[in-house]
Amino acid sequence: MTDYSKDAPYKDKLTFDEALVLARSGFLISRQTWRAGMFVTWAKYGAFTDSDNTTGTLEGFAVMHRDNGECVPYIPSNADMNVHDWSAVTRQQQRPTAKPAEIVMRHSNFATNDSDFDKD
Repeated sequence: MTDYSKDAPYKDKLTFDEALVLARSGFLISRQTWRAGMFVTWAKYGAFTDSDNTTGTLEGFAVMHRDNGECVPYIPSNADMNVHDWSAVTRQQQRPTAKPAEIVMRHSNFATNDSDFDKD
């Protein structure tokens, strides 16, 4: 697999596998067919509270940032995994609609802090 860390801060025509590697290293990834403002990031960990007040933590998961500002856990479709139209940008070049500070999952009462991306 190619090491993109020393290359330009923008990549396109990536496979899902290549995009996921970049997401895990801090890039924002998106498909070229998605609406502007939609992208995926990698959260290293997060905390949750279930409807019965059970709490816990998660390690390593993808977060879909929707164009309306909402964030939800991301599960790729077969189509997402079998195309070569993924793009990746560094956080410094992120889309202006991104809200990287505090991610709150509205439907599952799930929260994570975006500074997690900076931790090793």
